[in-house]
Amino acid sequence: HVLTHLPKDITCWACDKVFSKYSTMLAHLETEKCKVTRFQLDKLAIACPFSVDYVIPGQECYLRYGDRKKFKAKAVFKSSICNRCERYFPITAGLVSYVDSSFHHPYAYQCAACKTPFTDLSGLLTHVENTLCSESISYGTGSIGKLLHHLWRNIGGGRATQEDG
Repeated sequence: HVLTHLPKDITCWACDKVFSKYSTMLAHLETEKCKVTRFQLDKLAIACPFSVDYVIPGQECYLRYGDRKKFKAKAVFKSSICNRCERYFPITAGLVSYVDSSFHHPYAYQCAACKTPFTDLSGLLTHVENTLCSESISYGTGSIGKLLHHLWRNIGGGRATQEDG
């Protein structure tokens, strides 16, 4: 509820939508309803020279080669039950949305300071923005601020679009 009262002064780097936090903007980009895909976002994140601080060792290939799509494609809809965790959904649309989310994806990102793992960049940014540890966008290792600058430079500069795949 508090988010609704924060000023929306962060404009999406790929469209005109505005947000109150970087984490919500990244979540918007991860939904793939914008000009940038999650795959492009992951590729840009690992291309940043500071990715060693926030990408879990061994997960670079998962992010670089689009294994999220392969992972999602393994879901089979035989009923309204997730075939990975057996969670029941009263409507099929709920199951489709659940499988499309990153709920069952492996952890690919981590906080540079406390090493808490995350499946998505937006989760990592939420952690950092909520000051749940000593890492921040502007202090700590500085990796997250440098990541945001790297993403802004490559997306905000208009160099990343869906055609770039």
